[in-house]
Amino acid sequence: MTLPAFASIDDLEARGVDVTDPVRAQAALDDASALIRIEANTSWVAAGAVDFGDLADYLQDAIVTVCVSAARRVLENPEGATAMSLGDASLTLANASTDVYLTAAERRVIRRASGRGGIGSVRLEGEGVPNLSGAVFDGEWAHDQYGGDIIPWVDTADLP
Repeated sequence: MTLPAFASIDDLEARGVDVTDPVRAQAALDDASALIRIEANTSWVAAGAVDFGDLADYLQDAIVTVCVSAARRVLENPEGATAMSLGDASLTLANASTDVYLTAAERRVIRRASGRGGIGSVRLEGEGVPNLSGAVFDGEWAHDQYGGDIIPWVDTADLP
């Protein structure tokens, strides 16, 4: 089952994309939408149609913009050229992929729209990571066993 695309061929044309092959353009929009769904970890589909639910209008618009941008890259450079020149003028393209892809900025927009952005934590292990197993705690500070800087300490049991 193919889910509906977040943008239409009309959306592409409204943004200046010359759609000479509507089948290829629709495939690019479908591919971009699939990547957006993976990044968002949601389908945003109900009853066979795009349904953003209570997602704010500006976030819905941003998803459409990302979909168009990802599809546009492929449609405007179907050969995957890395550079073009005409007389004395030349243009070098940053990414000449012939596949639909999302940029880092687009992935951030999608994560924000899906509520997946924000602060997180990562447990670090390995060489060069402080080991507090031999640390001395005085209630508010941790003094490591190597004589390094003291570290503010919060016992997770004290958190709400």
